[in-house]
Amino acid sequence: MKKKLKSLVEKTPFIMRFILNRYRPYRGAGIKTRFISANYDHIKVSMALKWHNKNYFGTHFGGSLFSMTDAFYPLMLSNLLGKQYIIWDKEASIKYIKPGRGTVHCQFSLTDRDIMNIKEEIDKNEKMLFYREIEIHDDKDNLIAIVKRTIYIKRKNKR
Repeated sequence: MKKKLKSLVEKTPFIMRFILNRYRPYRGAGIKTRFISANYDHIKVSMALKWHNKNYFGTHFGGSLFSMTDAFYPLMLSNLLGKQYIIWDKEASIKYIKPGRGTVHCQFSLTDRDIMNIKEEIDKNEKMLFYREIEIHDDKDNLIAIVKRTIYIKRKNKR
């Protein structure tokens, strides 16, 4: 049953969005996956300010801002590269620019060129680190935070 569900999720961004929006860590923080493109090359995420993700100062809790960028690039890459790759979220840092109030949002994008460059790099070196910056904005398009993510990618051994 698990294999069948995983196969269905890989083929259906709608089902993946449904699952992510019910995933307890995201749901508890108020993180909503708003959009996943048909081929997983673009994702939009938002988070409204609620009592349960507000800090002492009445703004977004930093951990929730950080969480809203977690795991989306590995998810996208695993669907775009295929099962022959190992993909980990290896490292991340966040720089807070301005207190977040109201609804905040961010986007994740990968181009065909990104995927081609990854495959070329792995063909040469068997593994690589892929770097991305994610900007978190509020509804007035003010920059709230910048998250830097490092994703480890390696081709699986053929056995």
